Amino acid sequence: MEEVAYVLGPVTSLLTWRTANLGGCAMPDREGRQPSLGRCVGRAGEIRLLDEVRALGDVPVDVVVGDTRQAHRCASIDHVVLKGTLPPGSFCSLGGGVYVCSPELCLVLLGRGEDLRHLLELACELCGTYSMDPHQTGNFGNAPALTSRGRLASYVALSKGRHGCRLARRMVDEIRDGSDSPRETSMFLSFTLRSRDGGFGIRKPLLNERFEISERSSRSLGKGYLIGDEVFRGDRGEVIAVGEYDSKQHHFVTARASDDGLAIDALKVMADDLRREIIRDEGIDIVTVRYEDTKSFDRFERKAQRLGKLVGTEPVPSEGILWDRRLDLFRYLFDTTRWKDEHQALRVMAGYERMIRHPRARRS
Repeated sequence: MEEVAYVLGPVTSLLTWRTANLGGCAMPDREGRQPSLGRCVGRAGEIRLLDEVRALGDVPVDVVVGDTRQAHRCASIDHVVLKGTLPPGSFCSLGGGVYVCSPELCLVLLGRGEDLRHLLELACELCGTYSMDPHQTGNFGNAPALTSRGRLASYVALSKGRHGCRLARRMVDEIRDGSDSPRETSMFLSFTLRSRDGGFGIRKPLLNERFEISERSSRSLGKGYLIGDEVFRGDRGEVIAVGEYDSKQHHFVTARASDDGLAIDALKVMADDLRREIIRDEGIDIVTVRYEDTKSFDRFERKAQRLGKLVGTEPVPSEGILWDRRLDLFRYLFDTTRWKDEHQALRVMAGYERMIRHPRARRS
């Protein structure tokens, strides 16, 4: 007799993957056998009592079922009905008959809410080397990538016609592997998305790409390479420009117990200064976006215009409706206060509630 399975939905699955990637629970098994959706259990009380769900704390709970009969049984809990054949590896086992959606299926199902910019953020996170902390609003930790752009592309191609797949195809076109933090993701998306989506239309760089430096620079640095946040290469493969996010918080450390505030970490500041000096000595242009630039759209736009000109895709100046769109995206991407509502936003993305419409920014 086939195992009766509990299959967690895209929202709970995403939060499980984040928790596991930061060491808070066991990592789901990608290699195990797939559950039969026709035998999935979805009663709200049963799901919420599962150890795997209770371990996640106070998070939204949703499930996947295979038919409308099962959907009626779990009417009091968010649920997705998935019919037809799914690509191999769509579900990953937590043990004990409990499964989560794979990172790839999570993103396809979260595309049902038509929120492109949030979907792109999630894709960059899952293809990057960090995970958002589901238990501490806005915090993140460095962690291995859970999937890749290539793996997403293959999965989306096999999911053709499924609800959410249209936006997922756009997602694959827009993202790149390798982002190392939420702010790097925000900078990348604002710089590279098309103007109609609120971006500056700069050509897409390689993220956290390693590139070789001269022997002379190697002696100064102590190694023969550097890693740039955004690396732009020319026609012959040479590095022509580097875009960097220099976090204000990166240069602060918790002060000694005798101090009340934060102290500047002088060693980190010196290391960054040396790194930028070496990049310039190598004849490579560098554009650094600082924390203060993310608080002023005018300052950020000047950085985008300069970087775009250096790499041959100078953005059209922000005027009229284009100014509105870019400011709207800028405010969304760099507004850290919205993370407190992310659980609700994920439910909207999964199609459980109506899409929240963000008011368009207007020139004051």
